[in-house]
Amino acid sequence: TLVVVMILPTTAPLVGMLMLGNVVANAARPANGPLDGTAVGATIKIGDQIGLVTYRVTGWEDAANKQFYNVKITGFDADGLDALAAARAAGSKVTLRIPVTFEEKFGEEKYKYAVTLIEDGLNGTTKQSFYGLTEVDTLIFVDGTNYNGVALDKFTYTVGTNGGPGKSFYGCTNMKKLEFTENCTYIGVYAFQNTGIREFVIPKKCATVDEFAFYNCKYLKTVSVASGNTAMNTLGNYVFGNSALQTLDLRNAAQLWTIQGQPFMYDLSNINDVLKTVYLPGNVKAINLAFANCTALTNIYGFDGTKLGEAVNVPAGSPVGQHILDKAFENCRSLTRLDIPSCNVIGSPFVGCAALDTLTFVNYYNKTIGQGLTAGNNVFGDYNPNDGTTDDAEYNEAGQKALKVIEFKGILNGTIEDNAFVKVTALEKVDFKGKLRSDTHIKGAFTDVTTLTDVIFNGIESDGVADVTIENDAFRNTGIAALDFKGITLKSNNNQDFQIWANAFSDCANLADIKTGDIAIQNTGTFSIAGLAFTNK
Repeated sequence: TLVVVMILPTTAPLVGMLMLGNVVANAARPANGPLDGTAVGATIKIGDQIGLVTYRVTGWEDAANKQFYNVKITGFDADGLDALAAARAAGSKVTLRIPVTFEEKFGEEKYKYAVTLIEDGLNGTTKQSFYGLTEVDTLIFVDGTNYNGVALDKFTYTVGTNGGPGKSFYGCTNMKKLEFTENCTYIGVYAFQNTGIREFVIPKKCATVDEFAFYNCKYLKTVSVASGNTAMNTLGNYVFGNSALQTLDLRNAAQLWTIQGQPFMYDLSNINDVLKTVYLPGNVKAINLAFANCTALTNIYGFDGTKLGEAVNVPAGSPVGQHILDKAFENCRSLTRLDIPSCNVIGSPFVGCAALDTLTFVNYYNKTIGQGLTAGNNVFGDYNPNDGTTDDAEYNEAGQKALKVIEFKGILNGTIEDNAFVKVTALEKVDFKGKLRSDTHIKGAFTDVTTLTDVIFNGIESDGVADVTIENDAFRNTGIAALDFKGITLKSNNNQDFQIWANAFSDCANLADIKTGDIAIQNTGTFSIAGLAFTNK
């Protein structure tokens, strides 16, 4: 038996009894097996209606031994559609279980089949595959081992042709549940657009969910990735655009290093006010506009960063640049805190983040915060919202007033650029929970943050590779009352290990106490304070 079709009525008794038919053989089929294009499938009988679930042979998998056939699923013939329509008209709920691997017998010979393609929904103007199939409530693709004990799990298949027109399940408005076996490797363009699915698990071997796959899915609440997925590396543009998705769980997508484009809306003139929670894979290295205008987003989990040394041993194929790009979280007005991994923070990714009160940077290794900022802008955008140079003055100003705490967990081995947090008007604390290591440079990042009273260091340590510097205007005109570096260890041979530059803490009117902690200097390491480091104090 190739296909199980269960008709589950809303009320007893059964409206129509299901009869499982035999394989439909082609009378012209040669003795050594079917030809390309031959139809195979199973007949279904519901009441007086008889139809065919259709597969088409596309060639040999094993041409030498001619044991396995590749097939594509093309949908239903006209009689099959009539049978489904009759069941729906009678008030039945329809569940289909369709195998992707199976075998059939002709005489004394058995032929084994494996699906390689669930056909695109349109061929020119001809509807095919499951396009517009409104009669089915649940559709489950299963491996043939559930039927005949045939193990063909080495075969993989795609939902739609990669690069093709897609729309394999387009318009299945009553389809609430859709499941694939783990061997599905690709979900095509517009694959599930306008379907009624409530939740979906991306299969274990799926590498790509292409553009518009879940577009306009008005009942979709949750999407996750199957455990053990080591393939997924692409989440297409607009993939969840105009949908009702509330929770996206990508924790099992271990190879998804980049979230780019606009997966949650069609263009940036739109607002996504339904997405609330996102679980990211720990290996994410780059985010580009991904969450812009997700105004209800309150929780982003799993944004882990990298450990010391990992940045030079990233998995093959990982993007060379590890970035959060300009406007990545633009107008995420409900986001209150965010953990940022070891990546370059470029431009103003937090424009309009009016509730973001805590930023945590995790294990920063050879990266830059505030890279590429233009004059008059910090990571929240234009910090002079009344100067006529911004289109988002209201949200930018609100963002400047929200941030209260910045934390650095683990190591800090990177650069905080000029203007990164200049004039963030509510910032109270910067906490360096880990030591400042070699090649750490704090430039004019916190100038004129007059509300900043607590800057907490946990040690300075140079290993002889490069300097640690607190540079010009780094904390100028802030409210700092005391400094304690909690120990300085210098191992350098280059005579320049830890430097506090001119004006680094100038105009800090409340600064009354400075402690270094224990100082350990090896070889020719130096600890230098410029003559004007604390000027006007």
